[in-house]
Amino acid sequence: MYGWLALSATAGSLLSAWLGYYSSYSFIPCGLFAVTAIGLCWILSRPAVQLYATHLAIGRKTIAWPEIASVDSTGWMVPLVVRIGLLNGQRQVLIFPGNHTTAPELLDTLRRMAHTASIDGVPYTQYWSKRSGLVNLTAPEPDPLLRPRLLRPEDELEVEQMFQRLKSARHSESHDREQ
Repeated sequence: MYGWLALSATAGSLLSAWLGYYSSYSFIPCGLFAVTAIGLCWILSRPAVQLYATHLAIGRKTIAWPEIASVDSTGWMVPLVVRIGLLNGQRQVLIFPGNHTTAPELLDTLRRMAHTASIDGVPYTQYWSKRSGLVNLTAPEPDPLLRPRLLRPEDELEVEQMFQRLKSARHSESHDREQ
């Protein structure tokens, strides 16, 4: 995808440069297309990201999972940009030119594998307990009056009437068995 975009930006730059021969205002989009093409080529030249059970490999550089102190997302998902803090104080910026499917999967795997890291400023265990929806057992029960309504009031009345009929039918059935 990025290769085709870079090629398109290069073609746009060349077309704008050719049109700049006739109109000097065409050099503005030519420059914008050229900067875009250079940026896309730079993203394409980023080293490969490989995940292993014991470490993360970014090109030739390997980082053991226990060495990662923080995994901070920047909000950029395509391309994925993540700041990785190491225990020795160094910071590594990971840029992954993925798509809308692979980038979130990579970010999720990075977050899961870095067991000793804080994730977006939150400790690992707290982050995943919030994400998994685990219930705090010490939290008070919600007020039953504030429960969400599943039925309309007239439907609730009809369900209550059906329950009463079922209850009376069961009651009369148990009387018939006793006799």
